[in-house]
Amino acid sequence: MKTRKRLLAAALSILIASAGAACAEFLSTAPAGQEPAAYQADTFEGKPSAPPAPTADEPGTTLSAAPVQTPAAGTDTPAPATPGPRKTPGLPTPEPASPVSTLRPTPAPTDPPAVKVIDHINDPQTEAGFYFPKGSELLEIWIPNIKDADAFILRYQGQVYMIDCGDENATLRSTLLLRQLEIGSVDILFISHLHHDHIGGLGLTDNMSRIKSLRICFPPDSTESGINMYDVAGARNIPISQYKNGDTFTMGDGEVTLQFFKNDDEDLDMNNQSAITAVRYGECSMLFMADMERDGQTRMFEWIDPSLLKSDILKYPHHGKSVMYEPFYRAVDPALVIVTAPEGRRGDTGQLYLHNKKVSTVYTSVKGMFVRLVTDGKNWLCERVPVTTE
Repeated sequence: MKTRKRLLAAALSILIASAGAACAEFLSTAPAGQEPAAYQADTFEGKPSAPPAPTADEPGTTLSAAPVQTPAAGTDTPAPATPGPRKTPGLPTPEPASPVSTLRPTPAPTDPPAVKVIDHINDPQTEAGFYFPKGSELLEIWIPNIKDADAFILRYQGQVYMIDCGDENATLRSTLLLRQLEIGSVDILFISHLHHDHIGGLGLTDNMSRIKSLRICFPPDSTESGINMYDVAGARNIPISQYKNGDTFTMGDGEVTLQFFKNDDEDLDMNNQSAITAVRYGECSMLFMADMERDGQTRMFEWIDPSLLKSDILKYPHHGKSVMYEPFYRAVDPALVIVTAPEGRRGDTGQLYLHNKKVSTVYTSVKGMFVRLVTDGKNWLCERVPVTTE
């Protein structure tokens, strides 16, 4: 009996020792850094995530934490390899922040703001309440109610320039304008070419407003009208001097400029050699084309920088009688066109050309009305002003 008990005790001891050895072997072969199952996080695309937490809505679940299993005291197990940083249970390790620029992105280049041409002649309701800020330095360009002639009055900071002076009929109207504006003298009268409808009114103009200086770009004896102009200027002691292609003149403080361009090709007639005038003030510009028709425009376009032609307002050449050279017109790209003629005259292909362009057009031959263009260098205002003088 005692022998049987000793055999059972020995067998029990052997079983207990075998179980302990197996447990130790299992623990020694676990992956280094392996955490207990209750803390091990799943991974998704490299980002650790917490195990789904149980919710009270699921039947048979509680919100208590899972128990942590620890080895029995005194168990001799090999030390695991040093684990990496321990993850907080249930919280993913944050990814390193990517560098974020605190600078605003560089905006794409933009075109400068377009100049407004406020046309109260064709559309009185557009910008109906527009006004120039008080104290603005204004350039005014006045046009009498003329047809088939050119005469333009420019006024800035007390100075007065004219571009052409019309023939006798046109001058009767331009002198009314000079009187209405109370202009006693003209600092410079520029003559675009020596045809009667541009210079025939010299004497009458001087009677109303003393002409201090006359500038021409052709020899006076180029035409019979030029010879007559020379005689009138001599009799009235009006100084005459010449200007040429590329010359620039300024007004007032120098912010207003007049730049002249001229074909000098002898195979062109005088109309197509007539000087054109680019008037610029700040961001605003106007181009006076005198009588230069298609042949002259084509020739000039061969040598001029097209950017010099770009203008907000175009004084159409030769009273709207003919079409323009298309590349030349596109280079000007006007928002408003002035035509020194009555509207709707049959046979004027230039008027049809403008109609097809659908560009705002102002015709100067309107009884009892002058045309006034005024700018502060940023915007244009175009309007009709009633004739108040007789």
